Amino acid sequence: VGAFTIEGVFIDKKGKKHKAVLKIQGSKPKISEPEIIERFEKQNKSKIIKVPKVFFYLPWNKDLGFEAYVFEKVEGELIIKHGIPATKKQLDEFFLAYKEYRENSLKKPFIPKPKNFSWIEKFKKWRLIRLDNPLKHYITEKEDKRLIEIAEFINKMIQSSPLEFQHNHLSCYDIKRVGKRYYLFSNLFWGWNFPLYDSVFAFEWYTLA
Repeated sequence: VGAFTIEGVFIDKKGKKHKAVLKIQGSKPKISEPEIIERFEKQNKSKIIKVPKVFFYLPWNKDLGFEAYVFEKVEGELIIKHGIPATKKQLDEFFLAYKEYRENSLKKPFIPKPKNFSWIEKFKKWRLIRLDNPLKHYITEKEDKRLIEIAEFINKMIQSSPLEFQHNHLSCYDIKRVGKRYYLFSNLFWGWNFPLYDSVFAFEWYTLA
């Protein structure tokens, strides 16, 4: 199990109760999510782009084989819902939040730039996930080989592109509105990628993987 979450209530040192989410991280990340959130907050200049607060953090324990943390439960609304045609108003709001994130929440990279970058490795991981899906038979063996060929071609094209620091898992699920603020999720996936990857990730996932 890579990770799983449980919703509940967190009681702080003052005895105050908070709706919260406990996350158990079973695969060791290069940088823990609470640390990424802390780094993000230090450089974030936006007044409306936020990330969930971290109430508790248990660093990686080699003997236990996991790390754990408690986030605030953000009860917000998705701007765009998958599978439902979006209105112009919803699209305008989504891209307003996207523009704000790009202009004011990406002031300074807070994760080191990798010396080596391979998009094909990401594709191979997505392919393994797809092969575990009960609907994997929708893609034939011939189509699967063709997809690999396409991915290898794309990888060659990308190798010549400069890398940009960004949120590498941005989709309609990862931005929620709470009042006049927008919360970013999947914060474990901040990092470096080819230019504007954060604008095509969601499409790429459904079409290539």
